[in-house]
Amino acid sequence: VLYGIDDIFRVAGNFENPNDFVVLMLFSVPVLLCWAVLVPSWWAKCLLLGGCVFELLILVKTYSRSGYISMAFTLFALALLSKGRLRKVSWAVCLAGMVIFVSLPETRDRLMTLAGIRTEGPGVSQALASLSFRKQLFQIAWWEFLENPVMGVGFGNIGARAKTYSSMLNTKSTAENTYIEILAEMGLIGFSAFLFFLYMAWKTMWTGLQRCRANPDVEALFCGLAAGYCGFAFNSLFDTNIPDNLPWILLPVRALLGAFGKTA
Repeated sequence: VLYGIDDIFRVAGNFENPNDFVVLMLFSVPVLLCWAVLVPSWWAKCLLLGGCVFELLILVKTYSRSGYISMAFTLFALALLSKGRLRKVSWAVCLAGMVIFVSLPETRDRLMTLAGIRTEGPGVSQALASLSFRKQLFQIAWWEFLENPVMGVGFGNIGARAKTYSSMLNTKSTAENTYIEILAEMGLIGFSAFLFFLYMAWKTMWTGLQRCRANPDVEALFCGLAAGYCGFAFNSLFDTNIPDNLPWILLPVRALLGAFGKTA
C-alpha cells in the first residue's frame, strides 16, 4: 500500500500511515538481527540478515523522519543492552545504517528538514509543513495543560481542542507526541501514573535481562525485544503511539522470555 502525498509516495504496509508501519519495524529489525547472530546455520543467517536489509530498505521508502532516528536509537539501544558478538554486530549495523541514511539524497533531505532547511529533494514542502503542524500541536497541548494542570482536558480530547485554535488543524486528532498528549489530556495525575508505568516497565525489563544473561539463546531474543521497546518509547516523542497494538501484545512474550531466563 502506498501513501501518496505531495510529490512522493510513502510505503505504509497495511497501515493507514507510514509512521505506524515504522513501529512494526522497530521491533522486527532488532529481533531478526539477534536471531541471525543466534542461529548456527549460515543459510539461516543470510536469510535473516537479508530480512533486516529488506526492512531497512522499506524504512527508507516510508520517508518517515521519526522512523529514521527511532531506528538509529533502537540499534543503539541494542548495542548497549547486548554483549559479546551481538554487541559488535549491533554497532556495525548502527554505524553502517547511519552512513547509508546520511549518504542517500532522499533520506538526507528529509532529515535536513528537521532543522528547517529547505532542499530540492522530493517531499520537502510536505515535510516542512508537517514540522510546522507538530510545533503548533505541541504548543496547543502545553497551553491546554496549563489551563487544566491537575486533571487535564480528558482522554482523546486534544484533537478537538486543537481545532478551536486553527482551522488548519481540522484533520489532526492527536498532539503527535505521546508524552505531551498524556500531560494535556490527563494532567499531572495521569502523567505521574504513566511515568510510574514506564519506570516499572524499565525495572522489569532490566531484571529480566539480568536473568537471561546465563542463557545466551534467550538473552539474544530478549535484547531484541528490549531494544524494540526502547525505540518505541523514543518514537513516542514524535507520534502518539498509545493506540498501537503490537507493543502491548508483545509484553507477555517479553515476560515469558524473562521467565525462561530465570529457570535456565
